[in-house]
Amino acid sequence: MMNKTKLLLLGGTGEAKQMATQLHQQGVAVIYSEAGRVRAPKLPCETRAGGFRAVGGFHRYLTETPISAVLDMTHPYAMRISEQAWSVCKNADVTYWRYQRPAWQPAAEDEWITFTDRAELPDQLAGEISVLLTIGQLEQSLIDALAKACDQVVIRTAVPLDAQLPDNVYWEQAIGPFSEQDEHDLFAKYGVSALVSKNSGGNATAPKLDVARKLGVSVFLEARPDMSHLNDMPLLSDLNQCRDAVITFFNTPNEPGKRPRR
Repeated sequence: MMNKTKLLLLGGTGEAKQMATQLHQQGVAVIYSEAGRVRAPKLPCETRAGGFRAVGGFHRYLTETPISAVLDMTHPYAMRISEQAWSVCKNADVTYWRYQRPAWQPAAEDEWITFTDRAELPDQLAGEISVLLTIGQLEQSLIDALAKACDQVVIRTAVPLDAQLPDNVYWEQAIGPFSEQDEHDLFAKYGVSALVSKNSGGNATAPKLDVARKLGVSVFLEARPDMSHLNDMPLLSDLNQCRDAVITFFNTPNEPGKRPRR
């Protein structure tokens, strides 16, 4: 059997890049993988981009590369990636952890509105003066419906939109982290009256919630994906716990002739 000695870190978040650097400095052989099309990360460890389709799929890559564990630190809403990774790791007998970043919690004065279906948004936002959406790519039909329901729509994404924009829809390209001043300037530029966001958690994009609170802007948060069917998925919600779990795993010798422990 191939001697597996490396950690595959599925990234795409700020915490993932920081974790890759920390683990590399601790002597763990890290391969940092990012499937997105935003930009190639600059890290001290080995990196790869663009997913695994070009190398025959995730299962083939996992079985043909000396990987003994996978740390999944993809976005909290990237559950399709996590479901696939968890399933493949189980079948390949490769250790797997997922870092589940804690969700944002409302302050006492917050009255956040949670939605589960994006198709509900045009009705919920009908009559709003200026809506800022920070939920990634939107389907053309939803953009058109929002344009009819609201006076003005602003969509912020890291990569160009795959859609045609009506005259009252504007696009802002930006990549976090964002400061409170950054967000205040954006809200002021467009006179934002409602914010639509994913409940991503973390610090990188939280300032928009602080600005919305101070300005009295309505907040609509997309609910996190339902993970109830993945009740056996190993979840870690603390970054120190993630780091310690990986370091302990790679510092624990395998018994001769046996697969790495799961």
